[in-house]
Amino acid sequence: MKAQSNHLLIFSVFQVDKTPEENLKAHKITEENMRMAKVPHIPVQGSYRNTKELGFIVPVEQRDLVKSLCHQYKQESYLEHHKDRHCELVFTDFSVSLGTMVETTKEKAETSEAYTLTPDGRYFITEK
Repeated sequence: MKAQSNHLLIFSVFQVDKTPEENLKAHKITEENMRMAKVPHIPVQGSYRNTKELGFIVPVEQRDLVKSLCHQYKQESYLEHHKDRHCELVFTDFSVSLGTMVETTKEKAETSEAYTLTPDGRYFITEK
């Protein structure tokens, strides 16, 4: 599953009102459940508004699963990455265009409102 050229969803089960330990446990349970269900996924690290969190990249075909997990873990949105690299933040009843996902440096990523770090050490942000 290549993140740059596929139609993908990026989401997290971290919650701001939970402890780091509780969030890590929820992440590990979600990852184990996806593994057991043979759901293709890539674990990622990210940051949104200076809050670091672990998350997952999954194929768009897993949208129902992502919506269910976002509801279960009180997530207000998930990121949708289209084949043309255009991204949008998807909420329950609307979405917001974020621009194009591009690879960047660690330094630039860490000064952005949000970024995703893949397991191979690559940083991605969206640009208008």
